[in-house]
Amino acid sequence: MRRPQPPQCGVITSAEGARRETRRRVDHEAPLRNVTVKTSSTPAREFARQRGAGSWWACIPTTGPWLASLTAALLLLAAPLRAEESRWALLVGIDDYIDPSISSLSGSVNDVEAIRDTLVTRAEFPSSQVFLLTSNDPGNLPTRGNIRARLAHIARNSDSDDLVYLHFSLHAVLDDETGEGVLLTHRTDPRYTAEEGLTLTELSERMGALAASKRMLVLDGCRNDPELARGERDNRLDERFSRGLVLKPAAPSANISFTQTLFACSPGERAYEWPGRDRGLFSVALEEGLRGAADGTRGDGRVTLGEVCAYVQTRVPKLLSIHLPGKQQHPDIAQPSEAARGYELSEAQPGGGVVFEDELPPVARQAVTATADLDPVFVRKVARPPSIKLTRAPTQPLTRSQARALLLRWEADVDRGAEGYRWRLDDHEPKQTRRDWADISAPEPGTHTFQVQVQDHWGNWSAPAKVAFEVLPNRRPEVAFVSPLDGARVGSGRLAVELRGEDPDGRIVRWRLALDDPDDFEQRAEARFDLPAPVDGPHTLFAQAVDDEGAASLWQTRAFYFRYTEPERAQLASRTTSEAGGEAAGEAAGGAAGRAPSQVPGQAAGQIPGQAAGQVPGQAAGQTHGQAPGETAAAPSRDVGGATASGAAPSDDASAAALSWTRGRPAPQLDGFTSAGGNVQGYPEYVKDLGDGVGMRFVLLPAGSFRMGSPAHEEGRASREGPQHQVMLDAFLIAKTECSQRQWQAVMGSNPAKFTGSGRDAPVEQVSWNDIQAFERETGLCLPSEAQWEYATRAGSTGARHGALPTVAWFDQNSRSKTHTAGTQTANAFGLHDVLGNVSEWCEDTWHKDYTEAPDDGAAWLTSSSSYRVLRGGCWADPSKSCRSAQRSRSGAGIRHRQIGFRPVASLR
Repeated sequence: MRRPQPPQCGVITSAEGARRETRRRVDHEAPLRNVTVKTSSTPAREFARQRGAGSWWACIPTTGPWLASLTAALLLLAAPLRAEESRWALLVGIDDYIDPSISSLSGSVNDVEAIRDTLVTRAEFPSSQVFLLTSNDPGNLPTRGNIRARLAHIARNSDSDDLVYLHFSLHAVLDDETGEGVLLTHRTDPRYTAEEGLTLTELSERMGALAASKRMLVLDGCRNDPELARGERDNRLDERFSRGLVLKPAAPSANISFTQTLFACSPGERAYEWPGRDRGLFSVALEEGLRGAADGTRGDGRVTLGEVCAYVQTRVPKLLSIHLPGKQQHPDIAQPSEAARGYELSEAQPGGGVVFEDELPPVARQAVTATADLDPVFVRKVARPPSIKLTRAPTQPLTRSQARALLLRWEADVDRGAEGYRWRLDDHEPKQTRRDWADISAPEPGTHTFQVQVQDHWGNWSAPAKVAFEVLPNRRPEVAFVSPLDGARVGSGRLAVELRGEDPDGRIVRWRLALDDPDDFEQRAEARFDLPAPVDGPHTLFAQAVDDEGAASLWQTRAFYFRYTEPERAQLASRTTSEAGGEAAGEAAGGAAGRAPSQVPGQAAGQIPGQAAGQVPGQAAGQTHGQAPGETAAAPSRDVGGATASGAAPSDDASAAALSWTRGRPAPQLDGFTSAGGNVQGYPEYVKDLGDGVGMRFVLLPAGSFRMGSPAHEEGRASREGPQHQVMLDAFLIAKTECSQRQWQAVMGSNPAKFTGSGRDAPVEQVSWNDIQAFERETGLCLPSEAQWEYATRAGSTGARHGALPTVAWFDQNSRSKTHTAGTQTANAFGLHDVLGNVSEWCEDTWHKDYTEAPDDGAAWLTSSSSYRVLRGGCWADPSKSCRSAQRSRSGAGIRHRQIGFRPVASLR
């Protein structure tokens, strides 16, 4: 052992000197096992053997034969030779297993690494004779083969007087088939534990084959359940396991001999980890004992194996009562040996035993802390008050979907580490945890308060860290149609309809679809419907989505015209005539006998009232259905819902009627515009002739009101989008698509666009607000007010967007960094395309920082002295948060940019 040694000296030439040197060594309890005695004296040789000298040999005295019987010639060497006893150790720690079905452990590797360091520094184990196998060391993995190889090496090289220490910190189970205890090695397959793990039978046999007379086995293998699905359950020590480990006694030797096993817990218990330390409580107590804490009662500077075991058995329950109240763990000794009890295993640090500050009265703590020669591992400093702060917490109102996955994190500042945490939501019962985070189930809408505290080693709780946050009410989902239904026709007498939707606060669980009558809907979990084909003629579909909290979207409508081929129409008419058979019900539903359902007297089968034979709604006479933007202006006159549009100037009464036009009423006559029928959404369309055979299609939007701006909870919202306010608008015309390069060039004679490669029907860009004033003078058109633009974009929707963004807009996720042909994305409920994305659109208004005192009549707001003008809708380069119905930005009136275009409107006054 490393104790104070006498100074070195040469050959002693007097009997008194020999007696004095011998007395000094006896007083220091210093055996001579690390020195070599050179003497020819038989009594001196016997004395040296009794004192444990490592070797001796005869020498011829030079001062006379009488001195040989009285003195021993002692030479004390600075470098000790090999002692009688040598020490060997194998430590195995496994945190992670190769088989994913075996749950991980916490701290096993840290445990064996700490014990390894203690054995080398305090118990005089040569580092070259301490073997460490851990799951985080690829070169020394704890496989069964590596364990066998290290045990075989120790067996070959250890002697009878040696000590062998084996320590296993891993999963230990009973094999289901054999009932035998098995240590799960790194590559164990849980289906074949006995075949691939290390059985206790094999371990006992290999320990019995050791020549060493002193053997100690430490088993720390019953923590959490090794089966991953039950990883949080206890894996308690089975009595059959502890009884099944019977080690062969060591062969007696000239000195002490024993075989002893120390379990981390008793049968029926499990071993626990130190909360927040990634260490097992058992291994911490064992390390403390080996470092000198076990010598605290005697204070003789020697730590015996009996003292270590007794200390661990006392210390573990105490640690458990502090850190995990209510839990039970009592280390157990198997095959106790009286010889092992007094065996000196390690040395205590200078100054005697270890004093734990938490076991001292407060007055004595300062003195102990100031003692320099006490081991800092065990003497705790005077604790600072613990503190804690939240590192992840809500900073703004949460939507329902955000509240469903609410994760809060915190960070503690505690001496010696945190012992546990306590958190509470509102007035609910507080919850204890050892983790530095909390996953809270979705709170109800409203304001909530979260607080968390940390506890230090001495049981002191910190002041709580608090945060208040708001959970917003559930918002409606949105729904739109995927299937192109204009002129739709499906064979076999069926109509296929597909819907899409977006729920900002959860997920859509039910879809509803109705044909013509919203009260008579079908409801399905899938967004696809297969309906019986309707009668030949115009129809309206009604769609609705319902989310997982029962919130339903507004009904979304889609008007369409269903057409049959001539053979199908003849077959339908024949079937209808035969089914009618003169019945009154058939007469009431279909008119006169032989007339198709919904047919008006004097009208061809499938013909819409006021429509020429074979003409489709939304299509001018002689116009190809679906004509692209930039089409040649249609014929000069056209029937629209019973009204005639002509080039004549409307009367005052006609102008007033146009301003108050609402859906369902006849379309008005508009000066300078040619009627182009009704679109599939049911709104009248007109064409403005721009010259050179180029026209611009407009949609008549009805008079109405809407709530302008965004609510406080809308994701991506900025303060400039509020406050929300109600706006009343007259009916007006707005371009169906953004102004194209073809249309701009027809009026202005040039094409300033950067993206000419996108085609002449892509929107024109690089036009400033000032440039557009010249376009307005040439055409009699104008830019929309902000209110008109947002009313047209929302088309009755109240959410952030009128549909799923990838299907209604070109933005940074799908645009490939360029503009696209106008009208290729899905239209909104008014029949307008690209109101979001593609290019940002100029508005007439001057810039205001928000809507405070904004007009409520839909007029442009021009009172500001700002030189900036308003931009709306986002563009091809913008993220999704910038492509919202309420999003607004600004730019100088003279700025030309490849992201900016426009969409004109026409006043009906």
